[in-house]
Amino acid sequence: MLNLILEIIVEIIISILLHESLHYLIARMLKLNPQVKMHNLIPSITYKNTHEDIKNLLVGAAPLLMVTLIFILPNNKWFVFKVMCFCQIFNILPICADGEVILLSIINLLKKHEKK
Repeated sequence: MLNLILEIIVEIIISILLHESLHYLIARMLKLNPQVKMHNLIPSITYKNTHEDIKNLLVGAAPLLMVTLIFILPNNKWFVFKVMCFCQIFNILPICADGEVILLSIINLLKKHEKK
């Protein structure tokens, strides 16, 4: 029983670290000077907002790549991790910080496109 609980905790921690790592890597690739901040032992990534909506969209949506892991990992292993990967879909909702960035970026990109 203890092993199962530890396995669940480890899979949740790995999913959080992967989520934030994807934000960090994309922000770094886009030269947005990302930094790791800790809030109640939970890491989060901050980066320089250059008001380039496409960059903000890419950084905000980066963890959606985790959804692909559902199909790559073996069926009989990593169940909790795969559930956490699937939950990244809900992260695009504007009630989440990432979802808010994604929505605002899309709205701004559409406004700029309409002006042309």
